[in-house]
Amino acid sequence: HHKRALRTLQDNYLYLSVLVIAVISPHLLVSTGFLMSCFATQAVYLQGSTADHETRGQSVIAKKLGDKLTLYAAIQLALLPFSWRAGRLYSFVAILANLFLLPLTFVLLLWAFVFLFLIPLPPAAAWLGLALRTLYGGIRTLLAGAAFLADFGFIARRCHLAFLPFLPWRRLFQGAFPLSRQIASGGRKTKRTFFWTKILLSISILAAVRQYQAGQRGLYFLDVGQGDASLFWDGRTAILIDSGPVGSGRLLQDTLAYLEIEKIDFVFLTHLDQDHVAGLGELLGSGSKVDHIFISEPIMGNEEKMAKLNSMAAKATDEPLITTLFAGDVLTIGKVDFTILGPLRKYLDSNDGGLVFLSETDGQRVLWMGDAGFAAEADLLRADKLSDVDILHVAHHGARNSSSPAFVRTVQAEIAVISCGFRNRYGHPVDEVVSLLSIEGLVVRTDLAGTMLLSASRGKSRLESTLVERYLPGDYDRIIGMEDAEW
Repeated sequence: HHKRALRTLQDNYLYLSVLVIAVISPHLLVSTGFLMSCFATQAVYLQGSTADHETRGQSVIAKKLGDKLTLYAAIQLALLPFSWRAGRLYSFVAILANLFLLPLTFVLLLWAFVFLFLIPLPPAAAWLGLALRTLYGGIRTLLAGAAFLADFGFIARRCHLAFLPFLPWRRLFQGAFPLSRQIASGGRKTKRTFFWTKILLSISILAAVRQYQAGQRGLYFLDVGQGDASLFWDGRTAILIDSGPVGSGRLLQDTLAYLEIEKIDFVFLTHLDQDHVAGLGELLGSGSKVDHIFISEPIMGNEEKMAKLNSMAAKATDEPLITTLFAGDVLTIGKVDFTILGPLRKYLDSNDGGLVFLSETDGQRVLWMGDAGFAAEADLLRADKLSDVDILHVAHHGARNSSSPAFVRTVQAEIAVISCGFRNRYGHPVDEVVSLLSIEGLVVRTDLAGTMLLSASRGKSRLESTLVERYLPGDYDRIIGMEDAEW
């Protein structure tokens, strides 16, 4: 009774805290980070400490170790809905990693605060800073090892959820599930029935995961910040269009792992600016396999960028083949038809000299403009290369020097996708471009909607966006209203 009363009191404190925070900042109620904190805290309360009879006969060390592992497993379970949505599954490796890394993190944070107070005393701060740097380096090494294990093998990477029924549920949430106590006190027949129930549940989960992942096929407009990256995936062939800025490699790796993509078959690089290419270098450096890279004809002054591309390709485990595409080229890759529209001539500006192409699949026509500016748009219009499309991947992140009125009226895009970073220093996209595009159709942005999936089923196309907290404050109710779009 005492434990039950204590847990009720803890729950009340948690709910009261959530209520107060919601009154002050209501947008946090749809904040992924805030909700994860609440669920993790609730998991700690539910799990609590295991009952005495659960650990009788165990040594103190074994009991403490079991309690810690149980706690971390419970937190992982509580966060599963969020990690699943973000493209990660249940990590058994993380439970073991937390056992060693969390205590080290607390030590590091404690001495980091001490370091701040010692800043007025340079000699002492210098010695402590050196010690902290050494400790931090060790933690980073452990994290790298844990990440390697998490990506290694069948159990750790592909079928996390299928093993959930075999977790020690009675120990994890003992107070929350009275049924677990009944099973524990039941006879051999009850326990055998429960075991086979676990087997069937595990198979059902595995089948559901496979079916869910099969529904995640289509065109992904990836939220890589101030840059561009998109991914076609039909279940067999992976096609990457640009790869984002520095730091995008991890997101690309997570996306590939989530969709169980073993390699990228083809990469289209519209041009060689860092915000379109850097992620590919990180991907190749991590050991990911890329078969083929398409680029536009290099222009004068791009020798250094071309040398960097060749260098990053050479560092890959299996060096990809780099091919130059020209206007008029037509390719069919998997279920996607590509028609290269530009560049139509040589330009002084590398943005205008980038690839411009049309992709068609499942009746969806998508126009990819890279960072092409007014000059390239005018040439395409004069050559009568443009017509109406379903989706326009807006040029240059919605910058002022792209998407002219004549161009926008010609393509008549039902949906315009703008890839840009949240509150980026360039001011992308500019209001004039957004207003112009809005006349023709719906405008969606990765800085507001996160990663988006364009899929087709039974003749209907669907664009789904991922809600993330960073864009919410002012008009989050309006943004939530446009979470999904069908046409």
